[in-house]
Amino acid sequence: MQVKIYRIMCHVRIGNNWQKYTIETPAIKLADALEKAHSLIGSKHKVPRNLIRILDIKEVSLDEVKKKEVILLRTLGKLVIFR
Repeated sequence: MQVKIYRIMCHVRIGNNWQKYTIETPAIKLADALEKAHSLIGSKHKVPRNLIRILDIKEVSLDEVKKKEVILLRTLGKLVIFR
């Protein structure tokens, strides 16, 4: 399993205006990245999924990533999650 980094660009309707958002997230599959984007935007702005319009999704290399936390997560040797 290879973790990839996806850049998702979307428009979100907040009030009467549409705002542009770009999210970079590590994920194994494209569906996981989309779910993460919907979850982040929906919880942060209290927006239902039907008011989030995905414009573009692309896989980016580590050199193209702009968010520091995504770079740090990607460069970790091992990530352990306790449940």
